[in-house]
Amino acid sequence: MVSFAKLNRYARIFYDWQIRKNINLSSLPEEVSIEATNVCNFRCEFCPQSDPMHHEIVPRTYLSPENAKEIFRRLRSGGILTRTLHWTLDGEPFMNRQFNELCATAIEHGFDNMYFATNGMLLTPESIQKLPKGATYTFTIDYCADPGFFEEVRGTRGSWSRVRENIQEVLSDGKLQGFRFEIQDMSTFKISDQEEINIRFRNLQNLFSDKYGRLKIFRKTFHNATGLVEKFVNMRKKNKYHLCPYPWTLLNVASNGDVVACCRDLRRQTVLGNLFVQTLPEIWNGAAFQQLRRNLVDRHPERSAVCNGCDLPYDDAKFSVRNLVRTAVGRLQVFH
Repeated sequence: MVSFAKLNRYARIFYDWQIRKNINLSSLPEEVSIEATNVCNFRCEFCPQSDPMHHEIVPRTYLSPENAKEIFRRLRSGGILTRTLHWTLDGEPFMNRQFNELCATAIEHGFDNMYFATNGMLLTPESIQKLPKGATYTFTIDYCADPGFFEEVRGTRGSWSRVRENIQEVLSDGKLQGFRFEIQDMSTFKISDQEEINIRFRNLQNLFSDKYGRLKIFRKTFHNATGLVEKFVNMRKKNKYHLCPYPWTLLNVASNGDVVACCRDLRRQTVLGNLFVQTLPEIWNGAAFQQLRRNLVDRHPERSAVCNGCDLPYDDAKFSVRNLVRTAVGRLQVFH
């Protein structure tokens, strides 16, 4: 059940974002996302990891438990109260060999609800058992019912069956009640025929046995937020502008300590500060963050490098009541 204190925090965020459209905020971010590493074992077509030059643009980095401890200390001393943590930005979290220690450090600082993206390839029963107790884990995975499609667009040869087996083994173990899955059907990346999309979605729904009720399946909507799926910009009508909520609600910390503008800013195009050398208040209401918000309020997202070309503000479905409720319940974990 959601507490009055949490409702009050969300109300302040909504006031700053939608009512006043403030750029200097009285509220703090309620969603915190930290990158465990920017290294990945997949080369998805819709991700910058598919570019052979990606790590020449952004060097490989791994977050250490010591540096994670410093980040958490600065978040808490800066006033952040949420218990939910996203191990999400670039990379595959389980590629960091110290990921279990990172999770333990997070729990020590009161982050006991972890909700993050993984490709599922390394999510073996053995890796699950190594994750520290004292937290709940929700894994979000882009997947589909078609092995050929999955391995062409996202995974490596044989990865479709490996991911499926990993998910099913966890779902079938009644002792793993603290581990949940949200699967998003990635078929829409290359398929636009609605009837075909519906068939593939039903096939995905029938792919797993979930007798303990720990799986949710959704359709995925792709946006041109990484610069690699530009075709989706042209598929939407830019006749209505929605103010992007991310700079009012979300703090994204890369594995080198950089605070970036967006959960899709995988190449750190718009760096707003660094938590190893600055406090949270210095960054959250600093000049760079305020300018980012000003550009969005003024309806000029193109003035910020990471927002240039992003079609999310023009997607009515993203700002529908249904999707906002889903985001609040799922990604933001309002009722946790």
